[in-house]
Amino acid sequence: MQTNIEVDKASFNEAQKTFASFGMSASEAINLFLVKVSIEKTIPNEFYIPSNELLDRIEDVENNRNLIGYNSLEELFDDLGI
Repeated sequence: MQTNIEVDKASFNEAQKTFASFGMSASEAINLFLVKVSIEKTIPNEFYIPSNELLDRIEDVENNRNLIGYNSLEELFDDLGI
């Protein structure tokens, strides 16, 4: 089905950059949104781009860098202050 909608140009242009970062066109992203709404009966809000800090930490884990090890749960909890 083809339809026309009115959108804010600046928001649409910015959103297209985000869609592209997921490898999606605006049409694909809008279809995904519509499918999620129809299935879940709610507005989805869990889409996000990971922060650079999170990506760095993921890379550290994948490359076994900057990791802290614990010999027991008690040691971990002590370090966390719980």
